[in-house]
Amino acid sequence: MNPLERAAASSPWATRHVGEKAALLLGLVLVCVILTPGWVSILIAATLVWVIWVAKVPLKILGGLMAPPLVFIFVSVIPMIVAISPQGLIWVPDGPHTAAMLIIRSALATCATIVFSLTTPMPEIFQWLRQIKVPAYLVHVIALTYTMTATLLMTAKTMWDAQAMRLGHSNRRRWMRSLGAQAASLFVHAFERGRRLEAGLELRADPSAMDVLVETRPLNRVFLALSFIWLALLCVLGVIGAR
Repeated sequence: MNPLERAAASSPWATRHVGEKAALLLGLVLVCVILTPGWVSILIAATLVWVIWVAKVPLKILGGLMAPPLVFIFVSVIPMIVAISPQGLIWVPDGPHTAAMLIIRSALATCATIVFSLTTPMPEIFQWLRQIKVPAYLVHVIALTYTMTATLLMTAKTMWDAQAMRLGHSNRRRWMRSLGAQAASLFVHAFERGRRLEAGLELRADPSAMDVLVETRPLNRVFLALSFIWLALLCVLGVIGAR
């Protein structure tokens, strides 16, 4: 079990119905994507802080998962601020403001998505997708991709720790050599494990072969209704603020 799965399983919100968390957190993602939040982003951020506090989301894991997307976001907005012209680099009119709004919206949407994954065990997500009539073959592909990715990450971590115990990271030269050897070995292991997984699933010949037994959670309709009311209020405030 990787750290993300452990955090999701140990979260107090793990006992909540997936639909409740999806309505609130994924609803916040839609609000960030569809509207230009403006000052409403403060309310969205406050909502996320409340969820993080109530659900006891590990801040170290949250920060580690947020770092790569944030780096990508910051690098991506550079062309919105400066442009290359025959005269050299020039400032884009209203570029910093547009870039700042994009960073805020993207960061909030990313945080909401990651918090959802840190409070919801993956088997329950797969079960919920089937309950809302997502095609079985699509759920099967998602589950297969997740399983292969998790296996790849665990294999990479095991190999990295093994190289460290062999003093493969004692200096820069050994570190580079270990990194190259690990990358080559990881490709071979990933290909072999992927082939074994594919062969095993083909022998089962049933998309439901990856199903696991999960506990059925009761749906809290009051929480669901309050979530929709709050999202609707954010949308109204966002539309008013955009005028």
